[in-house]
Amino acid sequence: MKKFVVLFVILSVMFLGTVSAKNVEITFWTLFSGGEGHIMTQFVEDFNAAHPEITVKAQKIDWLEYYNKLLTGLISGQPPDVAIMHLSVLPDYASKGVLTPVKDYVPKVFLDEYLPNIIERAHYNGELVALPLDTHPLVFYYNKKVLESAGLVDADGNPKVPQTWDEYIAWGQDVQSATGDYGASIDKFGMLGERWFIALYNQLGGSFYSEKAGKVIIDPDLAEEVYGIINASFANEMTPVTDYDGGEALFINDKAAYHLNGVWAMAVYPDTEDLDFGVTQVPAIEGSKPYTWGDSHSIIFPKSPKQSKEKLEAAVTFAKWIVEHSYEWANAGHLPVIKKILESEEFLALPMREDYLDAAANAVLAPSVIGWSEFREEMWEICQKLVIGEFTEEEAAQELVNKANSILQ
Repeated sequence: MKKFVVLFVILSVMFLGTVSAKNVEITFWTLFSGGEGHIMTQFVEDFNAAHPEITVKAQKIDWLEYYNKLLTGLISGQPPDVAIMHLSVLPDYASKGVLTPVKDYVPKVFLDEYLPNIIERAHYNGELVALPLDTHPLVFYYNKKVLESAGLVDADGNPKVPQTWDEYIAWGQDVQSATGDYGASIDKFGMLGERWFIALYNQLGGSFYSEKAGKVIIDPDLAEEVYGIINASFANEMTPVTDYDGGEALFINDKAAYHLNGVWAMAVYPDTEDLDFGVTQVPAIEGSKPYTWGDSHSIIFPKSPKQSKEKLEAAVTFAKWIVEHSYEWANAGHLPVIKKILESEEFLALPMREDYLDAAANAVLAPSVIGWSEFREEMWEICQKLVIGEFTEEEAAQELVNKANSILQ
């Protein structure tokens, strides 16, 4: 009888422990739609199936509303337990003290697998407040049909892919002269004024953040030189002033030879009918590395009155699991930021990934400062005014300096 009672007690404790372990429920906000959305939905389903002690409830929020809703949730004390955030806007939130540091919950061996240039930006004031999932840098696409029709092929019939920006402009003008098509296409907003600018500025030796001054300092001479390169590519309408959809349509419809876009286009271009293209890193200033703009979808852990140690541990477990399965996420075109995945045979077997994977290590993320979200929109407007002739290169550079001084902290 005593043995039976003891056995009953042991089984009861085991049962209650199992029940309580299954009671950890966490909410997850995501902004992904389309192919990305399907992958993330599958992640949640697979995680829940593999972790019966944790239930993740995901909510997809429209991209245009996402950050406003997240901010409202944080202010009201009703945020999700875990959420997606771009590293470029992380300081605007971390500076308000609304994100939970998680270094004590993440093994060092896991953090050591990250690319240094990416994990560095997941810290704010020395605290680890995010786990990056990917990097999605600016890369360089080329249309093989247009280049062939312009005669821009080598002796073996391979398309000429520019290694420098001088070649990019010269060969783009050759395409225009030979075919009447555009030499290049690029979105006039973020792709032009922020992403291409950051790539060129760093290739010229610039650095936004001054450790000595403790703030962002824009070198006006370097900025003017960047704007000179950008302006030259728009001379004689080699590159049209168009939006994202317009620039992409020109490229995929064989009306532009070169195209600057993010890696996320690799979720679409390989399956686009009749598009014969290649992709590689962006060209470089002669003598420089091909530095490029990059950002990162990261996973954050908002502070809230309902946050408990159990919920935080469950949220970190979920985040780590997604990062460790980011090979599947790479199907959307994004580059993994964990070395063992970036170097894996499975990832390298994906179409053309080897052609641009080095862009991950050469990606330059926005500086870890407050105000970047507002400042980058000013960058877009300044560059638009430059290419339509409302600013000279010197005036654009000075305006950029003024905006940085007034907005960034």
